[in-house]
Formats: sequence, C-alpha cells, structure tokens
Amino acid sequence: MPYCARNQIGALVHECSLVFSSLAHGGSISDIRKKALDGELFSQKARTSRERFWSVINYRYLSRPPWIISEICESVCFGERSPGFLSLLQIHYILRDSLTLRLIEDFFWKKWLDNDLVITPAELMRVIQKTGAGHIRIERLTEASLKLLAQMILSSLRDFGLLEGKVKKRIVKPVISPSVVCHLLRILHDEGLAGEAIVSDSSWRMFMLSPEDVSHHLYVLSQRGIIRFERTGTTTVLITPASWNGKEHD
Repeated sequence: MPYCARNQIGALVHECSLVFSSLAHGGSISDIRKKALDGELFSQKARTSRERFWSVINYRYLSRPPWIISEICESVCFGERSPGFLSLLQIHYILRDSLTLRLIEDFFWKKWLDNDLVITPAELMRVIQKTGAGHIRIERLTEASLKLLAQMILSSLRDFGLLEGKVKKRIVKPVISPSVVCHLLRILHDEGLAGEAIVSDSSWRMFMLSPEDVSHHLYVLSQRGIIRFERTGTTTVLITPASWNGKEHD
C-alpha cells in the first residue's frame, strides 16, 4: 500500500467531537456536512479549510461501517476528552493511514520495548524518510512538509494520549477500556482474522500491547460473557458474538 501524507492535518479531536455529538443527537451526515462546510459547525474562517477537515473526518471515520460510527457516537457522550472517545479516534486515525500504522508497528513499538521512550520531531523525520523510501508521495515531500508531517503525527498521538510532552514527546501506555478492546477486536474479526492471528496482530501495538497483554484483555471480555476466549500453549480459542457475523445467537 502506498504511503501518503494524509496525517499532516492532525487529530481534529474538537471537530470530530462536534460531528459525532451532532450525529448522536439525531443529525444526518448530509445535514452535518452542510453545517460544517457553511461554518455553522466548524469555526475555521476559510471554506477550503472546513472542506479539508470534513474530507479527512469523512475518510477516517464516516466511511466506516455503521457499527463503528455508532460506537464512536456513544463514546463522545462521555466528553470530548474522555479516554474512550480519544481511543476510538486513535484507532481509526492510525488504521486509515498506512504510514502512521507502519511507524507504530515498527518504530514506536521498538522504542517501547527498548524503554527508549522520548521521540523528537527530527528523529521521526529521519524515520519517515527511511520508512518512505520508494514511496513517491513521501519522497516528494519538501523538508518543510516532512517536518510538518512529523510534528502533526506526534501532536496527534499526544492528543489521543499515546504520547505526552511539548517539544520532546514521550511514549506512555494508555489505559484501554474493555469497550475499546472489543472495538479493535471486532475490526480485526471483520478483516477475517481469527484465534491466534488476532492475539498476535501488530495493530494492538497502537496501545503498546504485547500478545500477552492482549490475552489478558480478552480474558476480561470473556469473563464478562462478551466473547469466549482460552489460550493455552499453542492453542487459542476465540469465539466472538454471532451478531458480528450478521446473525443472532440461537
């Protein structure tokens, strides 16, 4: 998959909160879009900025399956800065951008394992250049655009709670709720993964979770009766709700 510089625009937490709060209160996507572009919802002075913000939010979140939109709407009711809402935004911010996902799976994860937790924009710029070798959209970035991209990715991950700090960012392990675990689990299930492939999938690294950490969280879901999960040695049993397959339980 070719890398791009989509995440130069940032986390857009406040704008996402406005959109999903409006949806949660019964607004339609078409009506909310009109209000956003007309300046009734988004406060940016330039219409081109409002259009760009809407386009990114639509790509990251509103083009996803209905159950995803519904769960984000439920989470925003706890507040714009609530951990659950920020975690769901983070999931789709990362999954919908192949470059950021690759950085999380490799660079961020290795730093976490090495307990080398501080990241500077200059360091991330170098990593982006190396990771983006052979990807024309990255190779064509000017020095200024590359710096902006690195800063935006770091600032966004700080806004979501994966990093802390101003100039130098530091990786922190976010607290992840069972509902957020269930959300990412369902995404992986919908992608056709099962059993051990889900437990060991590198997407969990966006929350700095090892397969052992994932197993712990899945046991919690199992204890709550949401899924059935057992992992012993090389055997993994993971049974998800029948409703996830478009079917109801017998």
